[in-house]
Amino acid sequence: MVASRKYLSDFVQDRIVETDKVKVHCQDKFWRSGKRDDLIPVAEYYEEQARSKFTLVPPATVITEISTERIYDAIVRDCFPIFMKITDYRKVFKEDFCKFIDKWLVYDEDKFATINDFIKTLDYDKILEDFKKVKSIQDLYNINEEKVLNTFEKE
Repeated sequence: MVASRKYLSDFVQDRIVETDKVKVHCQDKFWRSGKRDDLIPVAEYYEEQARSKFTLVPPATVITEISTERIYDAIVRDCFPIFMKITDYRKVFKEDFCKFIDKWLVYDEDKFATINDFIKTLDYDKILEDFKKVKSIQDLYNINEEKVLNTFEKE
């Protein structure tokens, strides 16, 4: 994490408690027991993501922006992105996907002390069932470039 993203480092420290079921992985860093200098290769990051049910999708460079690539990477691995409530995903995704995100995947730090507490309330199977009904992203698994690009454009 670069210095300009210290807010994210602070957020992770304050809001995620590592346990046997909850691990903190970053694409270029693996934070283990407060130690933040163990490198993790990108391929290993993706393997960990594929084994996970949920992943925190931190804001991009600007705190209100999102990284669509990170979201897409998670979705194609059946790993649902969890958004911080400050993140503005509405200007990127179509309305049906935004409604799905609103219903299931927005972590509200005013309601839950930690991400762990929020995740405990989530039912992965119900979320997956709802996810399959979101028309604007149904074709993502076909990995058709035009369909993928259409997913990430406002109507």
